[in-house]
Amino acid sequence: MRREREKRLDAVLLLYILRKSGSSSSRTKVQRTTFLVEFNLRRANLVGPHFRFFRYLDGPYSQQISQDLDELARNGFILKTTLIPTERGQFLIDLIIPPLREISDNKRAFEIIDSVLQWCKPRRAESLLRHVCGLEVFPDESPDVHMKVRDVPRFWDIIDPSETGLKISPELDQLLKTELALTPRQLRDAKRRLPQIERRAFKNLEEALKSDDQPYAQTQLG
Repeated sequence: MRREREKRLDAVLLLYILRKSGSSSSRTKVQRTTFLVEFNLRRANLVGPHFRFFRYLDGPYSQQISQDLDELARNGFILKTTLIPTERGQFLIDLIIPPLREISDNKRAFEIIDSVLQWCKPRRAESLLRHVCGLEVFPDESPDVHMKVRDVPRFWDIIDPSETGLKISPELDQLLKTELALTPRQLRDAKRRLPQIERRAFKNLEEALKSDDQPYAQTQLG
């Protein structure tokens, strides 16, 4: 089960995946794109998002992604129908992702994530499904068994990532926690009261994180 810290990282990584997927994206394409992100990270012995995928009707499926998309839409980070990040979603991406990817231990993971997203972007969901179903995996349900995704028995876990993954500083994690916790109403009230001060404070903290030389806390394409 994902811890709260992993859920926060997954939320901003899912926003990043949505932005890099194109102008709009279907839920099925998001599912298959994110599976390929996790699959290729696993090939490099890395973890990025922590979404659990099991074999469903026509391929890998993550209920956690579906739930996170609903929550992001409820809180105003994405549009419900097109899944396009809103102004608030774009702000969170720009606030968190640059300092996150500058951490040296995260650079290889982001190289893989960006490579997968670039490959997936022009492809339709149906094309991605054909590619995914032909991949060979060792399902977490039975890691000694080697098979193609299409042959994995229904409801078997294919990928269930560990709690390890990207490193994030305590300060950046707290900033992410604070931003995700604001309800749309609270955000509107804050912007109405102190719009310039709020944005300046976030920008100053982002710059401070980028220039901080203190060690960060600990937190592959087929």
